[in-house]
Amino acid sequence: MVIPILLRCITQRSVLAVLATTTSVGLTSELAAQYAVPSAPIQGPAPEFDFLDVPLAEGERIISSSTSDGGVIQYGGNNYRMIDSSSVPTAASGPGSSVQVQMPTEAGGFPLTGHCATGTCGSGGCTTCSRGILRGHGGHHGGYPGPGGGLALHGGGGTNLGGHPRLGAGGNVCGPTCNPYHYAAVDVLYMTNDNLQNYVGVAPFTVSDYDYEFGVRATLGSVPDCHNGYEATFVGPFRWRSDATAGAVGTNLTSVVVIAPFDPLNPPNPLPLEWDVNVDSFANATAQAQRFEAEMSSFELNRTLIGWEVIKLLYGVRYIQYEEEFLYTAAAPGGPGVLQSEVENRLIGGQIGAEMTFPVTCRLWTDFRGRAGAYANFAENKFLLENAGVFEVGNSDDTTELAGVFELGGGLRYYLTNNLHVRAGAELWYIAGIASATDQFSSVIRSSTGRNTDVDDDVFLFGVNAGLEWKF
Repeated sequence: MVIPILLRCITQRSVLAVLATTTSVGLTSELAAQYAVPSAPIQGPAPEFDFLDVPLAEGERIISSSTSDGGVIQYGGNNYRMIDSSSVPTAASGPGSSVQVQMPTEAGGFPLTGHCATGTCGSGGCTTCSRGILRGHGGHHGGYPGPGGGLALHGGGGTNLGGHPRLGAGGNVCGPTCNPYHYAAVDVLYMTNDNLQNYVGVAPFTVSDYDYEFGVRATLGSVPDCHNGYEATFVGPFRWRSDATAGAVGTNLTSVVVIAPFDPLNPPNPLPLEWDVNVDSFANATAQAQRFEAEMSSFELNRTLIGWEVIKLLYGVRYIQYEEEFLYTAAAPGGPGVLQSEVENRLIGGQIGAEMTFPVTCRLWTDFRGRAGAYANFAENKFLLENAGVFEVGNSDDTTELAGVFELGGGLRYYLTNNLHVRAGAELWYIAGIASATDQFSSVIRSSTGRNTDVDDDVFLFGVNAGLEWKF
């Protein structure tokens, strides 16, 4: 029999072939899979159809094939099995009818196994079939393929970059599905802490700002169904340090540190040897030193909502630990002096976040990430003062206050294969409502210094990152 065939080019990689007689229309596997289960059957006879009524666009043509029912035609290097459309159930055939579709036999297409081989979706057995690659159909704005064959919102079809596609890459005759997958990501962070900028301390000399230091962000995640998943992330440890010394033999260094008169309503514990304490070690020093240190690390558990390769939303819990120490020492003929302030911030709370990508080319994508969270800050401080080797003041305190953490990052990612991409960018973090070591005292030291924890400070962390992510 002679079957008219309309070949319509959809993209460079897909061709729509409409096979018809004068009374019914046969659908390709791509369209049949999409419309195989109508919401309600269409009653009545199938509409009349004539290929002469079809307007042809550039690149389209109607050919006649003498291939009989069950034969195969070739187009674009692919094989298509011919069937008599009058024997194919359609939506007009009534309830209980299932639409048969022909699966492409090209490598990487849907597997011809089990119920998928017959194209019968009504039995529901396709969920047990092994899955192959579902090419992306393109998006509303066209032009770029989703990596791994995924349906990118701005994609123009799947592109094989090597490896086994995972994200949105599975499918069978009943529609697109997804193989469960896991992912691991490691980013090297190179960041600085701005908490020493413009700091004027109690010593007659200053220290430089914190340098950039290295840290790591490691993430393990799992996505059982392409959309919903979980991930765990560790960040750190960051360690910043800045110190400076001054003085030499024969010098006489002073300090702005003074001791307030003894307050009988707040007696120090233990009592000093004198009611009025001097600070000779700091006021008549031959050498002095200052040291600042800060450390940070965090751990988070998140529930993720995946939108193909374009967006990932998340919400979860996070623990952040941020510590600071300030140590000021003096060497004097009467004995050494030590002033030490330490704080520890333990933040526990919830966060929300998003990660978004946008294609620049097939392999190169832009990358954005953001986090925002509210936390309970369990803050603690310890303060110590010794003068001429004598213990003068030693207090500690803890409190709980509200804190906030915000993160922004952006950069580029480059897909080496469907499973592996490398990335680099810049990040800015802001932590509000924390205790800082230098905020727990002033130049006037009292016996009560350190008995109240000040948590009104904030800190900016900023820097660059480079890393990779692997799906498996």
